[in-house]
Amino acid sequence: MKYITISILFLLVFSAVVSAQDTTIEMQPPEITVDSGQTFNVSLYVTANQVVNTVATDLITWDKNVLECLSVRQGGLFPDTVIWIQGTINNENGTIKSMVWGSQLTTNSSGTFAILTFKAKSGTTDIVIDPENYGVANDGIALNRSILNACTVTVIGGASIFPTNITVPPSFGYLIVFIILVIVISAVVILFWRKRKKTKPGKRGIPEKYDDIFG
Repeated sequence: MKYITISILFLLVFSAVVSAQDTTIEMQPPEITVDSGQTFNVSLYVTANQVVNTVATDLITWDKNVLECLSVRQGGLFPDTVIWIQGTINNENGTIKSMVWGSQLTTNSSGTFAILTFKAKSGTTDIVIDPENYGVANDGIALNRSILNACTVTVIGGASIFPTNITVPPSFGYLIVFIILVIVISAVVILFWRKRKKTKPGKRGIPEKYDDIFG
């Protein structure tokens, strides 16, 4: 009887711990490397360890100089939609504000809340859900939630094709000037030679000998 009582108490405590687990939101993938100019997707993935029918992220941020957000679309977290606000994208500030998905049907499983499509510029940045501006709920009642990670994006390329940190030796500069001078002088000589050739006696109707005039 003693052991049965202990076992029951253990199960009750374990059940309470499981039911008290947070619903988590994470970025997938947590790290990504892309080429400059490339478009790519980042998913907001929800693990609903409670019964949930609403998820919201009021503020997502990134470095505007590194990424441009092209679109936001729904994932497959809920099977239906009562409310869907895809959020306001502001690429001048690097933000998405007020994204909400509410459903009539609840879930306590895992699924994608939203898919964000970005275009890479140059540099490195984190795509971050503001820890003070997100939530999950069931029938309007706020539930425990936590953020597992951000998404770190590294962009390869995107720098100027003319590097500014290359030091040119003085001798190399002199060589370039010399080559330019040779080209200019050669062009002048060719033009002068062609002009002399055009005005040569006997050409363009100019008589070559005195006798040609008087017979």
